[in-house]
Amino acid sequence: MAIRSSSNLYTGVNAHLHSILQNRAAGWEEFHLNHIVDLARAISALLPPGYRASAQRSFQIRASTSDMREWLLRQAEPDVAVQRIRPHPSGASAAVAERPASGAIQVPVIDAFETPDEYLGAVAIRALDAQRGEQTVAWLELLSPTNKPPHPGYYEYNAKRVGAIQGGIVFVEIDYLHQSRPVIATLPVYPAQGAFAYYTTLTIPAAIYEDSSVNVQGFGVDDPIPTLEIPLLGDDTVRVDLGAVYNFTFGSVPNFSEEVDYERLPPRFESYSPTDQARIRAKMADAARISGG
Repeated sequence: MAIRSSSNLYTGVNAHLHSILQNRAAGWEEFHLNHIVDLARAISALLPPGYRASAQRSFQIRASTSDMREWLLRQAEPDVAVQRIRPHPSGASAAVAERPASGAIQVPVIDAFETPDEYLGAVAIRALDAQRGEQTVAWLELLSPTNKPPHPGYYEYNAKRVGAIQGGIVFVEIDYLHQSRPVIATLPVYPAQGAFAYYTTLTIPAAIYEDSSVNVQGFGVDDPIPTLEIPLLGDDTVRVDLGAVYNFTFGSVPNFSEEVDYERLPPRFESYSPTDQARIRAKMADAARISGG
């Protein structure tokens, strides 16, 4: 007998659901669309005065000032644009809140965004004119399979992210796709030892590109999804509880909970690490006990 729940029984990413979405044709799109709208609404409610968030065509989140660069407007359409709507004192980006010690990694930006030729083939780096168009403050993107290697769309995506860092943009990526390689080439490929199923990255640009910092938070099955504190302008930040938004998306779309059967192993169970496999089995046992099975 199937075991289902209208709420997410995992502490973080629902491994059952994400295995289904990654192994069904066009499976990711429904989650992708619903979750970005929920992220936009959550960010809108959290932004300090003078900013706004709006959902747009593609699946990215952009925080921009009134001088957003023309190049980015030509090259990439964000899903959620967070815009400054009044004059605001300029200043250095605020410090990022401390992350949990477990899974916290910091890598040089040169390693994160410039990769060996055999991995990417080429990286497009553009020097943007600060006087043309608007300057982006922060950019948040939820990764899709087409953004990640080895999909051909990764090359264009990587060129855009390099351009964003070169343009002084705070760049955030959320990766809930354990079956494809990380977009940062220096990270180990899951399920190898030392790798994580899921990642968030927060890149803080510096005046000198190579001095930028890339903070990577890795987490596994049934680990909490990190809360991100994203710097905007001056001392402004926006603190986003990604786990709360994720659980809202899961619970608000019946299709997701209806697809998850905790009595059955998720598709491609072997793609998880031994530790995460054990966590999945433990979650299934918990679900059976809750249901009285």
